[in-house]
Amino acid sequence: PVFTDCDCGYVMNINNQSVVFTETLRTDFTQLSDVSANMDWRRQEFNVTKEGSSGPYGKLFTPHNIYSSPINPVASNNERNPSAGLLLEVKAALVDDMVPGAEIATTRTDMFYGTYRARIKVNCLPGSCAAFFWV
Repeated sequence: PVFTDCDCGYVMNINNQSVVFTETLRTDFTQLSDVSANMDWRRQEFNVTKEGSSGPYGKLFTPHNIYSSPINPVASNNERNPSAGLLLEVKAALVDDMVPGAEIATTRTDMFYGTYRARIKVNCLPGSCAAFFWV
């Protein structure tokens, strides 16, 4: 359970001990109208040929496949956009034997230890992959 929560950090009870995390990176993508204007995240642009990938196709990541879709603040609950948030598109049409997709990464280089959370809504289409990882 979280005891306090603010932009200065938070305290959690882990194994019956209070642990203080002094910083937080919090992004509500449902409130963000333009992800390219957010300084905490960088839209990735790179490709991996099919020869360099672990499967039959390569990967083509481009910022053109990343969209911000904020909640309409004046809409009623019945009219809310069910796709509000950050949209990372995977396209079916290959480009030079590569699957067009999308990826974002944090611009922060000082985050090593802590607790990381993400709420991800994945689609039900076969062949697409959603992941949240920290290296």
